[in-house]
Amino acid sequence: MGYQEDQKAVHFTNINILVKEALRHKCWIYNTATKSWYSPEEFMIKYEHSTYGQQWFADFKIMNPMAGLKAAEIQAQKLNEKKLAFQQRVFEYYQNKLK
Repeated sequence: MGYQEDQKAVHFTNINILVKEALRHKCWIYNTATKSWYSPEEFMIKYEHSTYGQQWFADFKIMNPMAGLKAAEIQAQKLNEKKLAFQQRVFEYYQNKLK
């Protein structure tokens, strides 16, 4: 979605630049390693007094949070489908055991 594809070629080395870029594009910052989302302000508060190397920055992407919501909804639907299938198996198993 939008900025996400463009960001692939950008490598950040400064927290302030990363936050400013997220704000400029009206996006949030996503940590691919921990699968955590941060508003630009949350990210700045959490990391502004820290120093990190280039590898640490590689874990972060500027993304539209709506893409994250859409992905979470898809994951929730898939998980619910698995749960319902398992629930049905358990129900059928015990229903057949009681016969």
